[in-house]
Amino acid sequence: MNCKKCVFFSLIILMSLSITSVFADRDDFNSTKLGEKWIWDNPAKDSSYDLKEKPGWLKITCAPGDHDIWDVRSGGPAVLLEAPNNYTFETHYITTIKDNCSVGLVFLNEDALGNANSPGPWCALFTQPGNQLFWQHAVGVDKMQANVANGNDAYIKVEKTDKNWKFYYKAKADDKWTLIIDDNYDIGKKHYAGLMVKNWNPGPEITGYYDYVETSWAFASAVEPYEKLTTMWGHIKQK
Repeated sequence: MNCKKCVFFSLIILMSLSITSVFADRDDFNSTKLGEKWIWDNPAKDSSYDLKEKPGWLKITCAPGDHDIWDVRSGGPAVLLEAPNNYTFETHYITTIKDNCSVGLVFLNEDALGNANSPGPWCALFTQPGNQLFWQHAVGVDKMQANVANGNDAYIKVEKTDKNWKFYYKAKADDKWTLIIDDNYDIGKKHYAGLMVKNWNPGPEITGYYDYVETSWAFASAVEPYEKLTTMWGHIKQK
């Protein structure tokens, strides 16, 4: 093999490694039940999740009343994965945002699992009326805000490196990621990354639909494919 071919194949290998190193696993919610690594955390025991109503989407419904996650958790439901210290976590959701409601990403420490009265620390990136994305790690403290094109149909991603958190947003799948928040925060103990729906003061019932999750660490179990997965592979073959 000549030098040019060696260089070519070396580049192919490096490109493959770089692609696989970004995301190690993906869940398209094409199963009738959550994979075994997912944790359904419903501390108020009155909210729900569903994978059947809209095949290929995870639906999380937060019951009416006060189900916030700040100061004390007061029952905000979430679907969570145990997270490493450094990682990338990405999702796409759709929802109809009402007053006193939010849908987005949440990061909880181990004391908060199943405990509606546990104080933080935790972090969240969530959307509110007016197409506003908020980053918080305490109620009313260190709050950052970004106005986005459509907070009701958003792609959001976090890149966590030790104490640094970078959050990205895009409105459409083909758009480029826009960095909206770059902040340092120590979440402390072992923590969990996931998808949450919450309300407060008190709020009405609120529902969020999550399309997929991609992570830089492996977590997923085998799934039972729905039509969405078949359609996705059809599009790939056509390209």
